[in-house]
Amino acid sequence: MIQNEHQYKVTQNKLKDLEQALAELFQIKDTLHPRQFSSRKHCLQIAIDSLRHEIEEYDALKHQQTPIKIASIQELPLALIRARIAMGMTQKELAEKMGVKEQQVQRDEANQYSSAGFQRIAAVAEALDIKIQETNVLLKS
Repeated sequence: MIQNEHQYKVTQNKLKDLEQALAELFQIKDTLHPRQFSSRKHCLQIAIDSLRHEIEEYDALKHQQTPIKIASIQELPLALIRARIAMGMTQKELAEKMGVKEQQVQRDEANQYSSAGFQRIAAVAEALDIKIQETNVLLKS
């Protein structure tokens, strides 16, 4: 998942590189065994599709074109990152609002808040002014 403008630009450049590699592969197609060509083409296409998806998701969040919903507590970390992006807030701005260093937000987001305690996650949600709508707690018996 792209989490900031720097990663967005790096991903766009990587996509261009992969698209160029695919075009170059077609130029040498006749020099390769058909299975070799097919395998390389397939790998490149998977990587290209993945990067395109990440770019599209980031663009949609930046333009607030996608709702942020979670179905489980495990989805909360990505929802926090998506909410920050959708609000147009940088990692630095979130850090300032929380009173922490930017590197702390970068670390938290890089590991999807896996080492953050409940208090920090709650502070992020508060800084982002996240409101929780109707919830249901289901208990298994």
